[in-house]
Formats: sequence, C-alpha cells, structure tokens
Amino acid sequence: MSPREEDRRTRDLQANAADRWGADPYARRRAKAAAERSRAARRDFDPRPPTDDDWTLADEDERLRIMQRPEALGDVLEGFVARKRWDTRVRGATIFSRWTDIVGADLAARCEPVRLASGNLLVRAENASWATQLKYMLAHVAEKANDVLGQGMVRQVTVVVGPLQGTTAREADD
Repeated sequence: MSPREEDRRTRDLQANAADRWGADPYARRRAKAAAERSRAARRDFDPRPPTDDDWTLADEDERLRIMQRPEALGDVLEGFVARKRWDTRVRGATIFSRWTDIVGADLAARCEPVRLASGNLLVRAENASWATQLKYMLAHVAEKANDVLGQGMVRQVTVVVGPLQGTTAREADD
C-alpha cells in the first residue's frame, strides 16, 4: 500500500470514528469504561442484601474492586507505630500529658518532665526547695511513672533546677 493510500485509509477511519463517537476524543474511552463497568456489575451481581463485608471502591480507571473491611484509625496507627518501632517513644511521650497523675497537682505546678531517654527521666523544678522535695520522692515518682507508662520505662529520675517552660509554667502564671 502506498503512503498516499495509507493516509486516505487513516483519514477514512478517523472520519468513521468521529461519526460514531462524536467530536469528543475521550468519548470512546468513556464508552468503553462504561461498558466494562456494566459487564462487571452484571457478572458480580449478588441479589442478597449488602453486608458489612461488601466494601467497594473505584480505582483510577473507574473499575470497581472489593476492599477489605475498614479498620479503626487507632488500630491502624498502633500497627504503624509498632512497625516503625516507635512504640516505646510514643509510650514515653505520654509522660507529659499524664504528669499530674504521676506527681500530683501541687508538685506538677512546680516541676515538669523535660525528657525520657534510655530509662532516665529528667525533671526540671522551678527552685531548689521544690527540687529537694522532688528528690525525697524519686522512688515514688519512678514507681508511679512505670505504673502509667509500663514497667521498665523509667529506671532513674534526675532532678535539675531551672525555669519552667512547658504547660505547667503557663498554668502557674494564670
């Protein structure tokens, strides 16, 4: 076939396609996708009422696929944290939100946890007298912290004196 005949044949095919599908170049693609969805719906039709296990989602090419049952977000995050091996860090970070439960409201207003690393809890007291009070309670603080965070999380408590910087400082100012 000569190049001229090929060009004529291509033009004829394009003209037939334009007549059949209209001027929209994506009409054919949409029609194919709709036909495929229709075939899939007929093939996968189930006359029973839907259950909780019947979850579907359209993917990129608009085909329906059956998904797993949804999971609670907390469970997903817990699994993610465990896979990343961040579980001890996340558990240790709860010491900041539970500090009042660990040392009591009076002491929590005058001292704050700074960090928990390698089993060593660093606590900042606002002055020397509160640091002394806290030093008398080191065993109790470590025990309560382990009750809240999990055994073995706090092996040692270190007290330093300095200005409070966390939420307890803002609460004391109010």
